[in-house]
Amino acid sequence: LALVLALLPLAGCAPVADLSHQVVTLDNGIVGTLNQPAGAANAPAVLMLHGFGSSRDEVGAMYARLADALAARGVGSLRIDFQGFGKSDGDTGSTTVTSQVADAEVAYQYLAGLDWV
Repeated sequence: LALVLALLPLAGCAPVADLSHQVVTLDNGIVGTLNQPAGAANAPAVLMLHGFGSSRDEVGAMYARLADALAARGVGSLRIDFQGFGKSDGDTGSTTVTSQVADAEVAYQYLAGLDWV
């Protein structure tokens, strides 16, 4: 949350040029949005995890705007819907901290395995 709040002012600063948005489905039915900056090669990347009861874009599309702002500065991102939330498979009622950590690990491994990160 602190990182999001610190970076939020950037969300409206720069136009996004040549940005790739891709909806991806990861293992266990986790759905996410991958933002790849133009010409990315060996780029840093951020994994964005939503709060309980929300989804990958977060309230008011805060994470979507932040992802665009980061990409405009050469930083990629992956924001996911935890299982049972948003477009991901699963039952919200069976969500636990342990299951969310497992979802985050799957997303991290996916992001770390991309050739441009």
